[in-house]
Amino acid sequence: MDSRRAYGFWSMRAAAICIVLGAGLLGLNFALQPVSSSAQASVAINDLEGAAISASTTHERVTRRDGRERQDQYRLEWSIRFISRDTIHTSLVATSYNARGANSKKNEATVNLARPKATKSRGGGHMLWVFENGVLTFLRTYQGGGMKARFAVTRKPGGFTCSATASWPREVGVPSIMLNSFDKQPMEILSEKLVASTCQVTLGGQAAAQ
Repeated sequence: MDSRRAYGFWSMRAAAICIVLGAGLLGLNFALQPVSSSAQASVAINDLEGAAISASTTHERVTRRDGRERQDQYRLEWSIRFISRDTIHTSLVATSYNARGANSKKNEATVNLARPKATKSRGGGHMLWVFENGVLTFLRTYQGGGMKARFAVTRKPGGFTCSATASWPREVGVPSIMLNSFDKQPMEILSEKLVASTCQVTLGGQAAAQ
């Protein structure tokens, strides 16, 4: 499969995810943002073998559950280690902060790049990790809509630097993001805004120059 042509072809309604080469848009478009020519030329997956990314994103959200709308702050903390040109190990801690306190969930896995995989988390869906032109991207679907996280790595004097973003794209024809909460109850994400992010690349146990 050529991952360079696969990003925009996700079917949100099918029982299995469809990554279609050379076809029209089937559902949610996860197309990557353009990256600079310097990033394209200087950072390849082989350059990052043995390296790790530590990143976080913080979001302000409006959610709906049991017919009631709530505001919360949502923080994602990522640890990603590049095992080989085909494999990464990922750890994600997601924490929701609201008037009732904080609630966290951790997921950890070793995954193959450019291979979609079914998941039962958050009510089910499919997920995919891809690396291209210095950008590592995580895509996943929910019952409605999906999530996209993007880690852009660039070469700087003395090492690497990176930036992290995350968002929840909506499915065509579906007004909100539909998934399960940490306690497995149906919920919707009505709106979200990225308010802070951090990202660091570590090489051989030492943080790369930022």
